Amino acid sequence: MGFLLNVQSQLLCPHRGRAIGVSSATPRVLVRGAPALTSSGPLPIQGCSNTANHVAPTGRQHTVVAAFCLQAVATRASQRVTSNGAPLLLASSVVIGIPSGQPLTLIPGQSRVEGT
Repeated sequence: MGFLLNVQSQLLCPHRGRAIGVSSATPRVLVRGAPALTSSGPLPIQGCSNTANHVAPTGRQHTVVAAFCLQAVATRASQRVTSNGAPLLLASSVVIGIPSGQPLTLIPGQSRVEGT
């Protein structure tokens, strides 16, 4: 159970980046006047400052690639509240940054509408 997330919510990666929820917003469900967020697709992340690198094998060479959080995907969302068949995101949802694999901090921005 948790508060529903909308486009005004903050989804923050551990490196101060912000997930932009407009791409997964559903205009059919409004939470405090703003479209609710669904788990329907990846969310782009802007402003990640992760400086850790990882080595990616590319053929015969290994290339060092920055591990910035580029997008976020929901691995757990609402079980009962959906819009157009897609589960809505809750403050208790699990959203993971890709490729870092670290969870995002979800701040709902509203404390009236809850779901499970």
